[in-house]
Amino acid sequence: MSNSSNNQPETAHVKEIANVTDIDLDIPLSDEQQSENDLKKIVADQDFKQKTKMTFLVMFEIYRVIMASFTVLLIPQKCSNDGHLCSFSENINTTVVIKQVTLYLNLVSFLVFLVMYGIEIKREILMINTLDVNKHKPTSNESVEKALACLPAAKKDKIWRYDYFYKTSAQTGIFFYLVNLALTLVVLEQFYYDNKSLTVFLTNFLFMSLKLVDVLATVNTPKNIFYSSYLKRKVQFNDIDKDLVDKDIELLMVKT
Repeated sequence: MSNSSNNQPETAHVKEIANVTDIDLDIPLSDEQQSENDLKKIVADQDFKQKTKMTFLVMFEIYRVIMASFTVLLIPQKCSNDGHLCSFSENINTTVVIKQVTLYLNLVSFLVFLVMYGIEIKREILMINTLDVNKHKPTSNESVEKALACLPAAKKDKIWRYDYFYKTSAQTGIFFYLVNLALTLVVLEQFYYDNKSLTVFLTNFLFMSLKLVDVLATVNTPKNIFYSSYLKRKVQFNDIDKDLVDKDIELLMVKT
């Protein structure tokens, strides 16, 4: 009897400690702690990670398209008068017709690529905001189509529309790029300076060709297969974004 009576105060003491612990856990966080927790949630969010990575890659892509487009300005060439290496200003102010034509095409090619990249970025942001990468779901055209059925018709049409725009702009960009390359080769044949001319040309060619091959692999897919343009390994968006699902549930609860 004495043992059981002695244990009762201990048990009560333990309960008291447990209650105090529960109270401690419910203490509101300070503004600084709450901000830190919110930041951790944002950084851990899939959408945030994807957009951050895309931002850095876009800056690299801008550099790539400048190098690949302005071939007359960036590839070493000899000037027609005495064979010296042309300066940047001499290439811009050239009076040689083939160089002038190629320079104009350089600019057109650059603008076409800018349009392609603009559509590419908008498509990527749309995919990130609307869809998710779900490793636990199948990635076939049919299964993604079932997932898309959860989206409003306007959102689905927007996804398909931007995917089509991206494919069309990529094909246009490749066409102008090939024409640009052909005219650049004509210029190099006439104004070849030394091995640097060929080295820079081949480097820029490979630099942009890798991008265009990747673009073709991204767009030449069945209707409901959406690959990311920037997230490598090649990532496929195959599910609805959980943030959209949560918002739909909240709206449904409000209506009911």
